[in-house]
Amino acid sequence: MVTDIVKTLNIFQDPGDVIEIRVIGSMTASGYFKDAAKAAQAVRQYDGKANIYFVLNKIKGACHARQPDVLKPKVKTTTGDSDIECRRWILLDFDPARPADVSSSNEEKAVAYDRMKDASRYLKQQGFPLPVVADSGNGYHLLFRIDMQNDAASAELIKGFLQALDMLFSDGVVQVDTAVFNAARITKLYGTMAVKGGNTSDRPHRRSGIEYVPDAIEVVPVELIKKIADMLPKQEQRQTQYNGNIDFDIDDWIRRYGIRVRKTSAWSGGKKYVLEQCPFNAAHGKDSAIIKLSGGAIAFHCFHNGCQGRTWRDFRELYEPGCYSREQNTRPVQASTRHMERKKPDLKPDTSREVPEEVQKLLSRGINLADVKEPDNQDEAVLSGIAPLDKLLGGFAMGMTTLWTGLNAAGKSTLLGQLILEAVDQGYNVFVFSGELQAHRFQYWIDLQAAGKKHLQRQISQRTSKEYFIVHKDARARIHAWYDNRLFIYDNRSGMNYAEILKVMDAHAVYRKCRLFLLDNLMRLDIRELDKDLYEAQSIFVNSISDFAQNKNVHIHLVAHPRKVMGSIITKMDVSGSGDLTNRADNVLAVHRVTPALKEEVEKAKKHIPKPERERILSATNLIEIFKDRDGGAQDVLIPLLYCEGSKRLVDKEHPELENKKYGWEKQAEEAEHGDAWEPYYDEEGNVLPF
Repeated sequence: MVTDIVKTLNIFQDPGDVIEIRVIGSMTASGYFKDAAKAAQAVRQYDGKANIYFVLNKIKGACHARQPDVLKPKVKTTTGDSDIECRRWILLDFDPARPADVSSSNEEKAVAYDRMKDASRYLKQQGFPLPVVADSGNGYHLLFRIDMQNDAASAELIKGFLQALDMLFSDGVVQVDTAVFNAARITKLYGTMAVKGGNTSDRPHRRSGIEYVPDAIEVVPVELIKKIADMLPKQEQRQTQYNGNIDFDIDDWIRRYGIRVRKTSAWSGGKKYVLEQCPFNAAHGKDSAIIKLSGGAIAFHCFHNGCQGRTWRDFRELYEPGCYSREQNTRPVQASTRHMERKKPDLKPDTSREVPEEVQKLLSRGINLADVKEPDNQDEAVLSGIAPLDKLLGGFAMGMTTLWTGLNAAGKSTLLGQLILEAVDQGYNVFVFSGELQAHRFQYWIDLQAAGKKHLQRQISQRTSKEYFIVHKDARARIHAWYDNRLFIYDNRSGMNYAEILKVMDAHAVYRKCRLFLLDNLMRLDIRELDKDLYEAQSIFVNSISDFAQNKNVHIHLVAHPRKVMGSIITKMDVSGSGDLTNRADNVLAVHRVTPALKEEVEKAKKHIPKPERERILSATNLIEIFKDRDGGAQDVLIPLLYCEGSKRLVDKEHPELENKKYGWEKQAEEAEHGDAWEPYYDEEGNVLPF
């Protein structure tokens, strides 16, 4: 026992730090130590008789003089928040719900363990380093190393972080303790007994302990803590039906719009509604939920990476477009009488005479606007996985065409490979024409991106000594099983005739249900049979592509190389070929590589570029530039990216942790082993599952 306590204290305290040990039982005993071995010896007389704790964060050295190197009972002063020099740890305490002052049952503790694992996996997906994992005796702890000041701002941030995780992972069975945000937080002295209540066979006393310590304990970046804390919805000030807080009846709203709820559970004074499927992508299955906070604020969360950034507001506007922009106007509308005396024209259709057949044909080509029916899934779109781009474009909508351009080696093929994987991950089937890569080479690049760096292995060519990467054999098999009959590539041995390729695309749209098409690139397609000059042939081609996208309700990505340009920056006017290429396309996007020459040109133009924007550009490796956005109107917007060596991924510069994003093949493997984030605790009727 003494050895375990020394090991515990050496994990959380640096040599020479002041340690407060606190014993809580019939009376409080406390002592301050600078030697872990002395502290461990001092607690022996209390172990098994009372619950023993220690202060996690760094204590000011002067506090040692209170009760130096000895545990004294009936102390009046213990460590307060003002006695903490800095914050070193965040504690996540997963405690099973049970009556006060009793130990947990084995079944309750097992549920807490599973919930702790769910939260640990989720935080790892968000970029968090590995935590220290501890058994508290009645539940489980995750402890993350931090480096923060002891001030009001840090307390508020950590409080929000814990509340957000409570929102995501707490229910009537297990709670994330939100009260442990204070700087002078005590936690179980791991290695000592947990002795709440009587020691019975069904609720026994147990010894706490450290379950796992990473090889290297890394500090969590503050930005990641803030990212989680920001998920907590803020209570809106306007208390109206349209702005949706305490006056908003979420149960009525769910019934009114037919939202399918798989189960509901009480949670922290609020309510959690786990959905049958994610409204943004049915392929996400059981990973989404609506959460109502005790104060009335409402949140939406989906654990799937493709839904990162999706909020309750986004969810609600799917069913109530424009609901947040409506204003309740109670003033009476004053009708204008200025023109009431004028004679109104007769607007009734003329049915008094027979309409000639040729006129009927002409009239039939004019559609009565009131008769137009909204197409099914008119807002359906494939997300790129790059949050700033998705926010501006709203994803790549069906029935539309996106034209991509960029200089050689700018990163077009890399980015489009990711778009393909994102589409497959979101449940779409994809067809690819790659005029420059054979099928096996295309597969190699796609597999690298799908695998991510965790599943890659470095190789050295014996012939050239060049370094390259391969995907681990087992991961490669899982990746292929994941996109089997979901991802198709045109067989270049069939020729490059564009009319034949259109027929192949049509067959894949109809019979293989492909919804996303990539043509890389225009210059490899044979359009000579159109018997026109080059630009006129290109106009006919791009019109046929656009018509195909609309008629089949699919999205087409088309790559067109720029003309030979001087310098390192291309514009919309540099797209090679007919002007109809950019005119007919719904989106026109460029990919730039941030080369020394491009940096030089940016520096030359620094008078016209604000410093923060200039720094964003110069610190990136690649850029997406929006030349045209037909629906949203975005133009001349630059989105900085970072290139990830090995995995060949391009990620949003503000979220480099997405280099480690897991696609469906990897999640399927984890779910097969652990289950999904919401499922393991209830049956279909909402009853707690036995363990």
